[in-house]
Amino acid sequence: MPSTLVSESLGTVMRLGVVPLSDVVELSRHLHVRVVELGVERAQAGDLERLSELSRVEPASDAATNADHAAAFLSGLARAAHEPLLEVLVGTLDALVIELTSLSIGYGAELLPELRAIRGAWAPIADALVDRDADRARAAVHAYFDGVEHIISAHAELRTARMSDDLWASALDALALGQRRSASRSSSPSSSSA
Repeated sequence: MPSTLVSESLGTVMRLGVVPLSDVVELSRHLHVRVVELGVERAQAGDLERLSELSRVEPASDAATNADHAAAFLSGLARAAHEPLLEVLVGTLDALVIELTSLSIGYGAELLPELRAIRGAWAPIADALVDRDADRARAAVHAYFDGVEHIISAHAELRTARMSDDLWASALDALALGQRRSASRSSSPSSSSA
């Protein structure tokens, strides 16, 4: 539930302003640098194995699968830092950017060359964490976000998007709804019995 509160609060602040997507991505870049610095120190074997697996997944031809892969890798990266507040903040920003991109331009076949380019940074991020090399991890995060920023600059829908736009409102609403569904599933009696 903390992530729902964060996304709703963040959504309120963002809707009142004219924050461009590039500013959100820049903030996310800085937070991910901290994530990998902590991940180098704190990631456990299971975290590293999962990130290594996810980092080598090829882009799919359908948008939903690509969005799921991006969310899985980025949330796995945030979890590897073992810093709950940072995980919530980064997860909220990542989910917002993924949702807005899906709503604006999709994640389908037309984006495959760009997706391959930015996903090329996933394996170096995972490998640097495995090797406990903070400098390489930071460089790989910057390479990833350089690719994300390239996609934004190449697509007018993303380049001109402002947080006060209706599309942002739709992305925030979808994000909040998804988090509420996830929270209700995890707190239901059937999910607690295993």
